[in-house]
Amino acid sequence: MSAAVPHITFPEGSALAAVAAEELTTHLARLGGHALASVTIGHGAAGEGFDWSARGGAVTVTADGPQGALHAVYDLLEALGFAWPAPGDDMTVIPETPDELPASRGRQSPAIAGRSLILGHHAFMADAAAWIRWAARNRLNTIFFHIDEHGAGLGAIPARQWQAMRADAVALARSFGMTLELGGHGLPALLPRADFAAHPERFPVRGGQRDARYNLNVLDADAIATIKANASAWIAANPGFDVYHLWPDDLPEGGWCEDAAAAGHTASDQAMIAVNAIAEVLAAAEPGAQLAYLSYHDTEAPPRIAPAANVALIFAPRLRCYAKAIDADHPVNAKYPDLWRANAALFPGRARVFEYWLDAILFKIVAPPMVDVIRRDLAFYAANGADAVGALATGSMPFPAPNLNAYAFARLAWNPKLTAKEVRETFCLHVFRSALHMPAYFEALERAFAFDLDLRPEEARLRGRGTIEETIHNPPADIGSAFNVADAHVGDAQQRQEHALDALEDAEAIFAKLMDATDEARSQAILREECHRYLCHARLVLQASLLDIRAAEVAGGPRDVTDAVKQARYHLTRLETEMRGFIREPYVANTRLLMWLFTGLAIDRAEDALLDGGQARKRLKNRMETARQNFARIQALWG
Repeated sequence: MSAAVPHITFPEGSALAAVAAEELTTHLARLGGHALASVTIGHGAAGEGFDWSARGGAVTVTADGPQGALHAVYDLLEALGFAWPAPGDDMTVIPETPDELPASRGRQSPAIAGRSLILGHHAFMADAAAWIRWAARNRLNTIFFHIDEHGAGLGAIPARQWQAMRADAVALARSFGMTLELGGHGLPALLPRADFAAHPERFPVRGGQRDARYNLNVLDADAIATIKANASAWIAANPGFDVYHLWPDDLPEGGWCEDAAAAGHTASDQAMIAVNAIAEVLAAAEPGAQLAYLSYHDTEAPPRIAPAANVALIFAPRLRCYAKAIDADHPVNAKYPDLWRANAALFPGRARVFEYWLDAILFKIVAPPMVDVIRRDLAFYAANGADAVGALATGSMPFPAPNLNAYAFARLAWNPKLTAKEVRETFCLHVFRSALHMPAYFEALERAFAFDLDLRPEEARLRGRGTIEETIHNPPADIGSAFNVADAHVGDAQQRQEHALDALEDAEAIFAKLMDATDEARSQAILREECHRYLCHARLVLQASLLDIRAAEVAGGPRDVTDAVKQARYHLTRLETEMRGFIREPYVANTRLLMWLFTGLAIDRAEDALLDGGQARKRLKNRMETARQNFARIQALWG
C-alpha cells in the first residue's frame, strides 16, 4: 500500500468536483496507506446520480452532475471504511486498514430530490460548520437556516447569532453545492404593531374586535401594501437564497381575521393571500427563488386560492402522532396522507416537507430514537411525490451524544429501502465500534418511546401564547402533554407509560453491560451515550409523574394531588441538577426555562387548585413575579 496522494483528475472549472478532489485527498492523507493510484472524476451538467468503478488502483467516477460527483467520492471513501455518523472531526471514522474496494457498488441516485437539514437553535448554529460538513458527507443537499429575528429564539436561530455567523455558514454550504433556505415565522413583523393606533383596520378581528398581536387583515389593501414593502426590504437584506420563509404567527389557531373568515376565507386562504402578495415582490427581486406557504396547525387544510408559480408548499405535520408512521392506521395520523396529497397537488414540483424527528422541544429535552418511523415516513413521502423533505434540528441544548435519528434521516432520505435494523447496526458500528449490543438497546428505547408518544386525538393539541396572567391560569401544553389527557382516559395513559418504563428497563439492562468497556474509543462513546440515556430516563419518568398528578386530580383527594405534585417536583429538580454534569451554559438555563414553561407551570397550577382564597391570591402574586422574571430571562437569553 502507498501513502501517496493518488493522481486525481476532474473537469476543469467544476468547483464541486474540485471540492470532491480536496475531500478525497484530505481523507486519504489520514490513512497509513491505500491502494489508490488514480481517480478520474467525470460528470454531466446536472443531477445527483452516480456510479464508480475500480480496477487495480484506478477508480473512475461517472456522475450525472457536479453534486453527483461529490456524492460519489464520499461513497468511495465509505467503501474504504470511512464514515461520518455525527458532526465533528472527532466523529469521523478512519479505518485502521482500508477495506478492499469492490469493482463497483452499482449506480446510485436519491429517492427524494431535496434532503434538508434544518438548523433551528443557537446550539446547532454554534456548530454550523460541523453540521454542514456532516450533511454534505451524508448526501444531504439543502441547509435551511431557521431564524427568529424578532422573538426569543427558543426554537430557532437567534438574530444576533445569525448575523454574526451567516457569512461563513452560507459560504461553506454553498461550497458544497447546497440549496439554501432562510426564514421562519416572520410575516407578523412585516406589519409593524406600532401602526395599530393609527390603522387598526390593517389588523385582524379576533373575539369581535381588532387585535394588534397577530398576523394581519389580508382584505385590507394598505396592510397588503405594507407587508409587500417590508418584505422587499427584508429580501434585499438577505439576497441569494433559494427558498424564503415568511410564515404566519406560530399559533395553534386563532391568529387570522374573523371578518375575512366571515367573507368565506379560511385560515389557509388568508395565509395564501399574504404569501401570494409577497411572492410577487420576490419574483422581481430574486427571479428563480421560491417563497414558502406553510401548511401547519390551522392551515393544514389546503387553500382554495391557487398559489403563485414561485410559491412552494411546506407541509409541517407537527400535530401528528410520532409513535406511528405518517400513513399508519391510527386515529391521529389517519387524516395526514390525504392532507399531504391534497396540498401537494396544488404545488407540482414544489411540494416540500418539514419534519420533526430531531426536535427536542416537541419531544421535551430529547429527540427519542424512532428509526422505523423515520423509515416508513420517508418511504411514504418518496412514494407520494415529495420534492424535498427536511428535518428540524432544535432543542434547548446540543445533542449530548451522536444522534441516531439524524443519521437515520440522512441515510433513509437517500434510500428508504434500507431496513431499520441495517441503519441501527451501521450507526452503532461506526459510533461504538461494535454492533453487538447497542442496536438492541436503541430498539428497546424506540419501543419505550412508541408507548410514551402514542396519542388519542384529543391529546394532539396545543395550548399557550397569551398574556402572563393567561399563561399562569392556563399553562402552555404541547402535543402529548399529560395535562391534555381527558379524565376518562387517564388510566389508559398511565398504562401506556408503564409499558414505556418496562421497555426503558430493558434498554437500560442492555446498556449496563457496556459500561465496563475498556477500549478508549468505545468508552468515550458510551459515556456520551450515558448522558443521552439519562435524559431519556428522566423524560419518561417525569411524564409518568405528571400522569400521576392527572390521575390524582381525577380520582384522588387533595392529599393524593399533593403527594403526586411533590413527586413530580422531585423528578423535575433532579433533572435540572443532574444535567449540569454534562450540559454547559447557557444551555442549562435554556433547558430550565423551557421545562418551567411546559412543565413547572402545569405542576404549579395543579397545586394552586388545592388552596383557599387567601392562600391562592398570595401564591398567585408570587407566581406572577416569578413569571415576569423568567420571561425576561427567556427574552435576554440570546439577546
